[in-house]
Amino acid sequence: MALPDAFEPKMSEKTDEANEQQNIVNLDVPQIQKAGSSLGKIVSSIKDSFLRLKKIKKDIQDSNIYSHYLPHAALVFLIIIVVVSNVAERSQAQSLAADLVSLNPDDEYQIADSIDIYTPEIMSDAMVIEKSNELAGQATGFVNNVAPVDTQITQRIEPLPDNSKEAVYYVLRPGDNLSSVAQKFGLKVATVKYVNDIENVNSVKPGMRLKISVRGYEVPAALIAKKAADKAAKLAAATAAKNKTITKNTATIMKTSSAQYQNYGGVTLIVPINHKGISQGYGVGGHTGIDYMANIGTPVVSAADGVVIKISTGWSGGYGNEIVVSHGGGVATRYGHLSQILVSPGDTVSQGQRIGLSGSTGRSTGPHLHFEKIVNGHTVSPF
Repeated sequence: MALPDAFEPKMSEKTDEANEQQNIVNLDVPQIQKAGSSLGKIVSSIKDSFLRLKKIKKDIQDSNIYSHYLPHAALVFLIIIVVVSNVAERSQAQSLAADLVSLNPDDEYQIADSIDIYTPEIMSDAMVIEKSNELAGQATGFVNNVAPVDTQITQRIEPLPDNSKEAVYYVLRPGDNLSSVAQKFGLKVATVKYVNDIENVNSVKPGMRLKISVRGYEVPAALIAKKAADKAAKLAAATAAKNKTITKNTATIMKTSSAQYQNYGGVTLIVPINHKGISQGYGVGGHTGIDYMANIGTPVVSAADGVVIKISTGWSGGYGNEIVVSHGGGVATRYGHLSQILVSPGDTVSQGQRIGLSGSTGRSTGPHLHFEKIVNGHTVSPF
C-alpha cells in the first residue's frame, strides 16, 4: 500500500536522526576506552609510587643505623675510662703525699736510736768490715760540714710476731710498755721482766728489742726471787770494789804525773789509735774533738792513766759505743763510735792499755775514732 506523500518527509527525518545517533555512539566508544586506559595508567602509577614509598619506609625501619655510630661510641667510652683512671691515680698520689712525714733532727736521732740495737751484729759482719775498710782507705783530706740527708718516711705497722709455739723477739713501738706488751703476747709482766733482765719497768722505750717467751709461759716465783738476790749481791760487791779502786787509782795518778809536763792538771796524753789520718780536727765547724780515720776493729788505747767512769752503748747522743776515762785533776777523755768495749766502769787503766776497738756506731759517716779531751766539763783541744 503506498503511503501518502505527506508522510514521506517525516519518515525520512526519523531515519536521519537514528543514523546520527548511531554515528555518535560509534564515535564515543573509542574515546571512552582511550580515556579509561589513561586513567588506569594514572592509577597504576600512583599505586607504584605508593609501593615504592612503603618499601623505602620499611628499608629505613629495617636498616641498623647504630652500626655507623657504634665505633664512635666505643671510642668515647674508652676516653672516659682513661680520664677517670688518671683522675683517680692523681687523687691517690696526693693522698700518699699527704701521709708522708718530714723528719726533723730530733726524730732522726730517735729512729737511729731505735735501730742501733742491731749495730753489734752489723759491726761483726766480715763483709761489712771489709767494705768499710776499703772506703776508709780511699778517704783523703778533711771531711767538713757533712750535710744531713733530708729523708721522708711513711708509717708502717708490722704484724706482731707469733709466739704461740716458740719464743720470738719484738721491737717496742711508740706507746708500748711492759704491761701492754705482756698483754699482747699472753704473758705476765714478771715473766717479760725476768727473761729480758729488766729492773725498772719505766726504763723501756721505743726501739728496745725484747725476747718474748712462748704464750702462756710463766717464770716460777722462786727463780725471780733468786735472780733478784744474786743481783743485789753482785751490785754490793761491785760497789765496794769500785770505791777501793778509785781511791787507789787517784793516788797513783797524782804520784806519777807530778814529774811530767804540767798540762791541764798534770795529764800528758798520747794519740790513742794507730790511724790513717785525721778526717776532722778540733774546733772545725764547732767539732768537739779529733776524728782519726781507722779500719773497724783497730785497737783503741787509753791516752793516759785513769779510771773508767762511764760506758755507753747504743746511740748515746750520737757518740755510739763510748768510753769516758777520768785522769784526775778535772781531766777526762772520751772515745766514741767504738765497735767493741773491752773495759767496765770502775776499771783502772794505764796509758797505752787497750780499752776498745774502733768502729762506726752512733752518728758516724764512716769508720773512725772520735777522741775528746774534757777539762772541768768542757772540751778543749787534746794536743
